Amino acid sequence: MKILIVDSFAQPVDYSKPVQGGLVKSSMMDAEAMSKRHDVHYMYYGFPCYDQGFKPIVIDELSPAQWCLKNKKKVREAHRKITADIPIYINEIAKVSPDALIIHVVSKSKYIRELSKKFYDIPRIYVFHDGVSNNDLFGTIGIIKCWLDIQKYNGFITTNSEYTRDTIYQVLIDREEYARENYPEIMCQIPDVHNINLVDAAFDHFVYYNF
Repeated sequence: MKILIVDSFAQPVDYSKPVQGGLVKSSMMDAEAMSKRHDVHYMYYGFPCYDQGFKPIVIDELSPAQWCLKNKKKVREAHRKITADIPIYINEIAKVSPDALIIHVVSKSKYIRELSKKFYDIPRIYVFHDGVSNNDLFGTIGIIKCWLDIQKYNGFITTNSEYTRDTIYQVLIDREEYARENYPEIMCQIPDVHNINLVDAAFDHFVYYNF
């Protein structure tokens, strides 16, 4: 099977240095493990690597966050760089013509919707690494909206842990009244916050950090 893995774009991938973040390591480990049995292409920002079994697709040496720093922009504007590169993602995926897409998600940017629309007929698994804390309704609503959008395009949604899934659902339960008052266009799609199933599956996934 020909599989294309899309990195989370959180940090640059550089196999010549120790990996500092779990987000990057999650995608890297998927690419390495799956390449042992499948024809794997791995799309990311960073530097090419040809000795791990997969075929690298490098969008840029600078990650979106690094691009912001270089251009004297706030790091939170990294999504603008990701959005600007959407045509590159689409072109590279089309050239590979994969049998399946695995997309690691940390940014709920426009690119997720665009990939869903463009590659509707290709099986897609979205692995969300987003988490919410401190009863953050704004962040939770952003994730929920993204999940609802993906469902329209027949995408398979999972998270990096059951904790992530359950925490997101709990925020909706705890702050339902406020959510329905301030986000009616989203909440009208969720008639019962106590009985929702926006995530297809959750799995145990270790996230590693190098100290």
